[in-house]
Amino acid sequence: MELLQLFLISFLAGSILPFPSEAYLLFLKNSNSFSDLTLLGISSVGNTFGAIVNFYFGRKGSVYILKKFYGMGEPEVIQASERFRKYGHLAAFFSFVPFVGDPLTVAAGAIGYPVSWFIPLVLTGKLLRYIAVLGIFKTIFA
Repeated sequence: MELLQLFLISFLAGSILPFPSEAYLLFLKNSNSFSDLTLLGISSVGNTFGAIVNFYFGRKGSVYILKKFYGMGEPEVIQASERFRKYGHLAAFFSFVPFVGDPLTVAAGAIGYPVSWFIPLVLTGKLLRYIAVLGIFKTIFA
């Protein structure tokens, strides 16, 4: 049940809704009930699925989603789209960055970024973020 909760919290954190997935990941790590590999896999995949939902929201609703859920005005929407066109692969990879990552995943869908590049780049970035979170936790509390 806890792993399902981790998946769902990570999914929501990767989508439009802000959820503290790192906090729950560390809570489960502290319980010593699951391996690091299991926690990393579940949280990374859940968070990536959230980004995929954003991507398809962008594909279907594009500008409306960015304006409505992220409070972005027309200049910010244009800027996000231009960044994605210019730095597409890097932007997809860095979608794990707080506050800017979620709008980037919507922008990726809005501009028609290839999903075959989007998923592996986003998954890699999110996995590395969770590895860093666990690594910092282990360093501080080991």
